[in-house]
Amino acid sequence: MPNLPWEILNPIIRSLDPFQAKKAANALSFIDEDESHRLWRTIFKDDAWIKMALNCGSDPVLIGANLRTVTNSCQAKKGGKPLYIVLRANDWSGDTRYAGVTSLRRSLRTDHCYDQKNHEVTLPKLSWYNTANKKITVPKIKLNVKDIVFGAEIMELKGKTTRKLFEQNPLRSNFCFYSSGNICTLASPNIVGVGGSISQRDALTPICVLNLPSSRHQGKIWQFTIETPGCPPVKPILKNGKTGPIVEYRY
Repeated sequence: MPNLPWEILNPIIRSLDPFQAKKAANALSFIDEDESHRLWRTIFKDDAWIKMALNCGSDPVLIGANLRTVTNSCQAKKGGKPLYIVLRANDWSGDTRYAGVTSLRRSLRTDHCYDQKNHEVTLPKLSWYNTANKKITVPKIKLNVKDIVFGAEIMELKGKTTRKLFEQNPLRSNFCFYSSGNICTLASPNIVGVGGSISQRDALTPICVLNLPSSRHQGKIWQFTIETPGCPPVKPILKNGKTGPIVEYRY
């Protein structure tokens, strides 16, 4: 199998999850270059927590700007700002919250530190050489784990923190479901705020919702709502009146 052409081997590897792919790569002496696999393995040292979450019916996803560049050494310059990423379990059952953040931390890289006040995990800048002797460097990462602690549908974040999740011109972010094997782009009209879909970072506050198509549940759209502390009362407007996704907020 190691002698198979990459055109045949690549689809096989992409059908595996990040840690299955790593085991296959080690056994068959090739390099797993899949960017989504690298992303998850940059944050997690093993898949114990992820397996638990998946067994509960959850749909874990990472959300943040520039996720595709996590393993790009040019993004990890000395003194660079940490990459801010949110981890969402998308857990209908609430079991991941009952398991607690301690269960999650056991699966994260061992060199992390945890800010209990802000529910953020800091993963320091990391460099290593792959089997081809190529140096791989990832930047310092701040991982928001509030969803794992509280499991609330709405996450409260300061405006400046929310803006860290997005690039501007055009307004966009990235998301990566563990089960999908893809890093996807999130942009308007799937970023919704007061008055409807938004395309400017200033419009992310006081409240916004991100529409994330599920990788595990066909036709399911996970809606991730972020509001600033002291958000004024707003009314969500649903696509079908009383059902469906939120398409705008109104004061």
